[in-house]
Amino acid sequence: MKNLINGFIMALSMFTILPMPYKVWKDESVRHMMKLYPLVGLIVGFINYFIYRIADYSNLSTILISAITMVAPFIITGMLHLDGFMDVSDALLSRRDQKEKIRILKDLIQEPLQLFL
Repeated sequence: MKNLINGFIMALSMFTILPMPYKVWKDESVRHMMKLYPLVGLIVGFINYFIYRIADYSNLSTILISAITMVAPFIITGMLHLDGFMDVSDALLSRRDQKEKIRILKDLIQEPLQLFL
């Protein structure tokens, strides 16, 4: 049970900017992280919904509410998804031959995987 809680804290601290207690990277806890990704997504979604409700309650314009609601997940996740999108765009739109594009994408895939090895 302790490894499950540690895995949840590690997953939440890895994918969000929410302050969490520091946990040492343990293989036993890492095994539980992937199971808890939907819960992390639910928390990010709930925070985004809460931000939307606050913006809607304050009678802001629809465009401003939409902008705040669209930007909030990027801020909550520390621009993680935007960074991944930009890395893939860098490889695909680099105007290089296919082998070089594949090499760039492999580097993008292998860098995060090296954390687990």
